[in-house]
Amino acid sequence: ALLNVTLLRGTPSTFYMELPPYRWPTLRLLVRQVWQSAAAFVRRAGTIILLASVVLWALLSFPHAAPDPSRTPAEQARADLEASAAARIGHVIEPVIAPLGYDWKIGVGLVASLAAREVIVATLAQIHAVGDAEDFEGLRDALRRDVDPATGRPVFSLPTVLSLLVFFVFALQCTSTIVV
Repeated sequence: ALLNVTLLRGTPSTFYMELPPYRWPTLRLLVRQVWQSAAAFVRRAGTIILLASVVLWALLSFPHAAPDPSRTPAEQARADLEASAAARIGHVIEPVIAPLGYDWKIGVGLVASLAAREVIVATLAQIHAVGDAEDFEGLRDALRRDVDPATGRPVFSLPTVLSLLVFFVFALQCTSTIVV
């Protein structure tokens, strides 16, 4: 009312806009659009995820610990993991993430997940030496068995898992999403 009295005085002009009739999309169009969008996303994001997984594998695999004949193969594999570049990065950031209940392994997963959110699953599978990528039961069991050596309590407790979920809800989007 105030604008009509001050700035918009005079006779109002009528503006009509004709809209086209709306129709339901055909199933063929819908399937084609969904397929093209999904394929484009997989091409763009999948490339980043694959690259991040390969880099992560290299960081988790090199350098090796000095071979010790007194160790079993499992102990040698654990020593190699602890001596890896990724473990060193994880131990550097561990004091920052320790108040959240995270250890260095989760820290490496969080850093890797900045490339693509899905990479945290591959990271945890590589760290916990789950052999088959399709073996989700193996990863689930490995995460349940993971115990903090300092406290003897499970690493993936309910508060830790909930805080990880909150982190992924509120944290910066992954690089692959930003790029796409």
